[in-house]
Amino acid sequence: MAQFNIGDRIRIKNRPDWPSPPGYIFANAEGTVVPSDFDEVMGEFQPHLVFVKLEKVAEGAQKYNGNSFWFLTEFMERI
Repeated sequence: MAQFNIGDRIRIKNRPDWPSPPGYIFANAEGTVVPSDFDEVMGEFQPHLVFVKLEKVAEGAQKYNGNSFWFLTEFMERI
């Protein structure tokens, strides 16, 4: 799973290519890498994608707190 492993704590970096406003709502969100029911299907993409359960999001993204999403590894950093 790329350079990230299940259980790693991560922060989502800003996406400079994201249109603004409103900007990238997941910028600086924090979460944990978790397994996905689709790991087998997503296998060939996993060097570039990681499934993350969000635990801390910006004020405008509160409705997504606690949900899990696929994120590009190039926009993630370990914390």
